[in-house]
Amino acid sequence: MTSPGQVAKLKRNNYVVNRIKPDNEQIYYSIDAINDAINVGKQISFQYYDYTGLKKKVLKNKGEIYKLSPYKLLWCGDYYYVLGYSEKKSKVINFRVDRIASKPEILDKDIIPM
Repeated sequence: MTSPGQVAKLKRNNYVVNRIKPDNEQIYYSIDAINDAINVGKQISFQYYDYTGLKKKVLKNKGEIYKLSPYKLLWCGDYYYVLGYSEKKSKVINFRVDRIASKPEILDKDIIPM
């Protein structure tokens, strides 16, 4: 019940394992961007942060821009994760979506296949 152009956008790439979804609305924008990148086979870029001992957000690696070939989204242990290939580390890694600083940017570069 949708147009052929919209069918690809309806494909979801996240898997939920016996959990409820979070209330943080910013996560949904990040998830949608990551899902769109997975569906079109494009890499994403983003900044990632961590928390100090005083629960203050601090960008990791002095605000480095991370680039990732996203493969899947996973909901596990009360958190969403994006799994993908990092050229810099030359391996498949994961990031917690709630720690991505803002909505990831979809790049023009194709993903690196698994």
